[in-house]
Formats: sequence, C-alpha cells, structure tokens
Amino acid sequence: MTLAVQHARIPWALRRAAAVRSVLRVGALALAASLALVSAAAAQIPITAAWDRNTDGFTAGYRVSVGTNPGSAQAVLDVGSATSVVLPLPPGGIYYVSVRGYTDAGIEGPSSGEVVVDLANSPGAPTAVQASVNGATASISWAPPDAGGVALNYRISVGTAPGASNILSDYPLGAARSVSGAVPPGTYFARVHAGNAVGIGPPSPDVSFHVGGAAPPGAPSALAATVAGSSVTLSWAAPAGGADTYIIEAGSATGAADIAVINVGGALSLTATAPPGTYFVRVRAVRGSGVSVPSNEVIVRSR
Repeated sequence: MTLAVQHARIPWALRRAAAVRSVLRVGALALAASLALVSAAAAQIPITAAWDRNTDGFTAGYRVSVGTNPGSAQAVLDVGSATSVVLPLPPGGIYYVSVRGYTDAGIEGPSSGEVVVDLANSPGAPTAVQASVNGATASISWAPPDAGGVALNYRISVGTAPGASNILSDYPLGAARSVSGAVPPGTYFARVHAGNAVGIGPPSPDVSFHVGGAAPPGAPSALAATVAGSSVTLSWAAPAGGADTYIIEAGSATGAADIAVINVGGALSLTATAPPGTYFVRVRAVRGSGVSVPSNEVIVRSR
C-alpha cells in the first residue's frame, strides 16, 4: 500500500489588512511580544488579517507569519481553524503577512502570497468615492486607498463649491467607509481623506450631489486646450438646456481643484496666462442652484 501524504493547500484571497477596534486575542499579544520590534512601552496598532477558508477537506488549521522583510518571518502564530487574527503591530514599520494551512498531522501547505501592511507612510487618497441621494438624505461611500500606508481612519469635507469645506471640514469618521445624513436642498461637493498614525493622506477627487429642487444641468462636453507658450485657451460645448455660468477647476492631480476655481460667466471659452507647470483641468455648468458633474478632463502643460 502506498501512503499518500496530502498537503493543506494555499489559503486563497488573503485580503489586505484593515483596522479594527476589538479586544486583542491572547495569542496575538504573544505575537507582538515575540516580534521584539520596539520596547514594551511603545504604542501598537491592531490590524486584522483575514482569509477565506480552504475547502479541501483536510486543512485543520492555519499559521500566520509576520516579518519586516519579504519572505522572512520573525514570528509565526498558530490560529487553529480561525480565518482571521488581530495583529498588534508597532507603528513606523512595514510588515509582510502570509498564511499557511496545515493538516491534522501538522504538515504545512504552501504559503499564500504576502500582504504588505505599511505603517510607515501616510495613506494615499481613498478610491471609488460615490454619492447618492434619497429624498433629503445624502449618502457617501468609498473604498480604501490603493497606494501608500494602511488607512486606519477617515475624515470628510463637504462644501457648496468644488474644493470647499464650508459645510464640514475634516470631520472625523473613524474607520467607517460610508456616511449618510439629512442635508438641506442644494448642490454639494464632498471629498474624503484617509489617515493613520503617520499622518493624513491627500484628498479624493470631489464627488458632487444635489438635494431637492430641480436637477442640476448636464456636464459640459468636448473640453479642449490649446497652449502657446504660457498662453492657454480652453473651450467647451454647452450641455443640453444650457447653463447660466461655468466654473473651471484646475488642480495638480487628476480630479483635484487645488490650484484654481474660476467662474467665467456664460462664456464657452477662456484664454489666460499660466505659470510653467502641468495642470489637470475640468469645467462644470451652473444653472440656478445646481452644479453639474465635471466635463472630461484635459492635461495642460504650460511653458
């Protein structure tokens, strides 16, 4: 009879760690102690690593490896049959987390791919920011940044013009990834920042929403830019139904309006002198109290 040894297969879909506020497990505390990365007095950040359960029928448990270099584990935690664990990690480091399944006989399968937990850098901008309105209630949701350090908390700013924060300014939301509430009639612009122990990252692009009254106008179309040295000419087409005025937004990154927000009245073009640099430009239509979503974006390089 030939003895067949079956190895527990790789845990799949290991997900990026996310902040939690739960009581740490004793095993996780032991892991932090075994890491010996900082003094006992240093603050630690609870990070949850989670993965999908194997369906091979013979995986008995999982071991989580944590290190400060790729492929090099400084600590291994046996979590039994659990499919998540809280890791109290010291801030200021970059950690590499992976998982292996094992059988009842203790035979380990291959390792999952490593997930990088960056606690040394501030997060990038939140992604996939969306707004919806139901009656007088506005809801905004977003996804974690896809660059920079791990996002442990978020804050939101809301204003009545692109880039403005006259309604809410850096309002803290904890680890939540959505917010909703009753809003007076009007058109609003919201953006979200992510933060961690290192600092606050850049804002997401503005998302606009309108509450009550007539719907805002459609977006201007066919925005184009012509550059001659430092002279920049922008032109665009009016939306269906027209507009009272137009607002030009210029930023240092796609979707940003951190350089200029200019009301050009009812004109469908603008010529101006711009300092040397690269600009990301969009135009919005305004009719009554409604402001449209932005037009297509053009990149302007002034010399």
